[in-house]
Amino acid sequence: MKKYFIHNGHKQLGPFSVIELMERGITKCTPIYTAGLGRYVKAAEIPVLNDAFGKSIDDLKHPETLPIVDKKRNSFVTRMAWAVGALLFIIIPFIVYKLQADVPDAPLPPTTSSTPVKKDIQQLKTTLEQKEASSPLQYLSVHGKMHRNLVGKKIIKGSISNMASVASYKNMEMAITFLSGNQTELQTQHFYVYDFVAPNNVVSFRSVFKAPAETEGFRIHVLSAIAIP
Repeated sequence: MKKYFIHNGHKQLGPFSVIELMERGITKCTPIYTAGLGRYVKAAEIPVLNDAFGKSIDDLKHPETLPIVDKKRNSFVTRMAWAVGALLFIIIPFIVYKLQADVPDAPLPPTTSSTPVKKDIQQLKTTLEQKEASSPLQYLSVHGKMHRNLVGKKIIKGSISNMASVASYKNMEMAITFLSGNQTELQTQHFYVYDFVAPNNVVSFRSVFKAPAETEGFRIHVLSAIAIP
């Protein structure tokens, strides 16, 4: 059974089954990762998870069993359906022709303008863009790995994922907290990633830190970001 991971902005959690993800109350915008994707995507972009949003936990645990099909009866019904279809294919055009011969042409309905529809779509896009621009932390997630260079400094290589639909972000302020072996917080440092990250895209970064000597791990998250109009 395929397993999935989620990211809470601090660290990766999992693996979880589809039922376990639904029980945790994920949304269609929750960042999800599984083998073969190469990056985090929205839960709604994974077909099996998107289908699960319309079902209850009981339905997921006890899927409906399909009935046994009588192949002989099904074959007979299929042949009959083809015969009826062929007959209708011959008769219906004749009936339509006769009806059209007796009924005068009706005037065409007036052409409607598509301008209101375009305005509604543009308004929805503008509303969504405003929502995403005002809440960048809801759509940005970060994860990375730590290495030590030859002079003892810590090198963090990571990536920032933008799960927004239309909003882009730049000048991401980051916070990294260095941890001891027993997960005690040793020190927190701030830094910036000035790159531009487009909607549904990922940007990589690399930063060097002078961390405490007893550092064994770290936590990293986005503090703020500027939405690009």
